[in-house]
Amino acid sequence: MVEGKKSFLTSFVEGIPEDKVQEAIKFRHWMHQNAEGHLKEYNTQRRIKEILVEMAGVDPNCIRECAGTGLTVDIRGTAQVPPTAVKSIAFRADIDGLEMQECNSEIAYASKTKYAHMCGHDGHTATLILAAYLIWSARHTFSDQSIVRLLFQPAEEGPGGAEPMIKDGCLEEIEEVYGLHNIPSFPEGQIRVKSGAMMAGVSCLKVTIKGKGGHSSTPEKARDAVGAAAALVGNLHLVKQRFLSAAEGLVLSITQIHGGNCNNVFPDEAFIDGSLRFFSNSAFKVAMEKITEIANHTAEIYGCTADVSFYENYPAVINSDV
Repeated sequence: MVEGKKSFLTSFVEGIPEDKVQEAIKFRHWMHQNAEGHLKEYNTQRRIKEILVEMAGVDPNCIRECAGTGLTVDIRGTAQVPPTAVKSIAFRADIDGLEMQECNSEIAYASKTKYAHMCGHDGHTATLILAAYLIWSARHTFSDQSIVRLLFQPAEEGPGGAEPMIKDGCLEEIEEVYGLHNIPSFPEGQIRVKSGAMMAGVSCLKVTIKGKGGHSSTPEKARDAVGAAAALVGNLHLVKQRFLSAAEGLVLSITQIHGGNCNNVFPDEAFIDGSLRFFSNSAFKVAMEKITEIANHTAEIYGCTADVSFYENYPAVINSDV
């Protein structure tokens, strides 16, 4: 069955007209240059609708707005034949950019907005648009009781567009979902998939160290929040080294540390931000417990206190058996 699917897809991919490919490339360049994010992808949504109708040939009545700036596209079969065992599947792409400046003078279509497609979502979206053309062209080959749904999801980079899409009904009737992500470290043209954990879950980490401000000439009168934060950055890596096995695959990264605005004054507070990525909820639970414990003890040594918060974004992607 897998070989049959490969042959079916190959025959269509090889048959995509060159003008359709060029239109998809042109769209990707536009999307890259006009990156949007954070559930504000209004122009992106509008342009995806247009190209789905104009290039892919999709009936506009099949396109539905979802979660504000997302889209679903329902392509139903037209063949009067019995459906297969799986009657409804979905393909998903993300459409948002990261909130960051693109400093890339080598391309003519570098982002002109405060967002940038540095994670390849413009490529994901262009790929799904070409898939729309292929599936729409082949709808006569599958049952009129079957459906292929295309999901264009906003806000993957934050605050999280999957949940509002699901609440808005994007997975109703759907039995299986397929998605992909570009991985530049692999050779071009390869598709890789595996059973079990494939993509890590992610949670943001924020720690506020509360001390007591004072003048740098009399540190004994202050409670050094900056010093506690600096010590904590090193201590937090003990979580992975001493409390979790390497096989559990947790990654803890501290990416920001802020505190104070004067070179001779201790601030009242210091702030640490970072993220955790994990393949199992048990590893994440251990990490949360130990991070909180280490933060409290480290702060206490400096006469400070620590407030620790976790903001879960996405669970791990656990694939069915291949």
